[in-house]
Amino acid sequence: MKKLVFLTLFLTTAIQSKGEIWFDVGIKGAYAPGVFTNAHVLDSKNQSLQYSHGYFFGGKVGINFGLTHSMTIDVLYSKTNQSMVNSTSTNEYTISLSSIDLPLMYRHHQENGGYGEIGPQFSFTQNASADHNGTSSDLKNNFNGSNLGVAAGFGQYIGGGDALGLNFGFRFAYMFGDIVASSSQNLQGDPVFQPLGIEETSNYSYKSSGRLYIGIALEANFNIGYIAKGAKCTKKTKFRLF
Repeated sequence: MKKLVFLTLFLTTAIQSKGEIWFDVGIKGAYAPGVFTNAHVLDSKNQSLQYSHGYFFGGKVGINFGLTHSMTIDVLYSKTNQSMVNSTSTNEYTISLSSIDLPLMYRHHQENGGYGEIGPQFSFTQNASADHNGTSSDLKNNFNGSNLGVAAGFGQYIGGGDALGLNFGFRFAYMFGDIVASSSQNLQGDPVFQPLGIEETSNYSYKSSGRLYIGIALEANFNIGYIAKGAKCTKKTKFRLF
């Protein structure tokens, strides 16, 4: 985590001198299906993953250094669902995990309106539940309250004006820390994988679980203002609205 934070601070310092500094805020939403990357789930012969829906939405604050570089922080509410069904289709199991995600991103803009972005993401669990053949249970305490990962994405400016701009893009996020709480790591049938086959149960050993989601995102950005240089005799700067 220290290396990711240091990299972010280094990039901010390195680009601060690159042109005029201006600020924007934005709102965004995405359709973002995901999966929990547990080795037992991926290798299971008894259970298979089913396509599951997911999403995130929230806002952002951006600091822009000229027209090329920017740093943004998002505050996102996200939900990832993972559904599994056994080989005889008699046992269905769906896990839902909701979190507040805080990606801190460096974004590079191109002259054609395209952009790429990357940075660390901090995630804080809000709710977690399981639906087992129609019976729901609360699993929040079985998941870690916070986690660290990385986010990346790319997109394209699709329209707007001086004050408002619209972007369409893709966002990938992977939480590489174990999402399962230590108190649940030695339980057969942990909250991410329940070994239902006889062979899988007898050979079960705990394996960590990550969280991956991929979103198709729409973002609206509103320009607020910029820092303008004052007169040479005063060397003061002023914040001016667009």
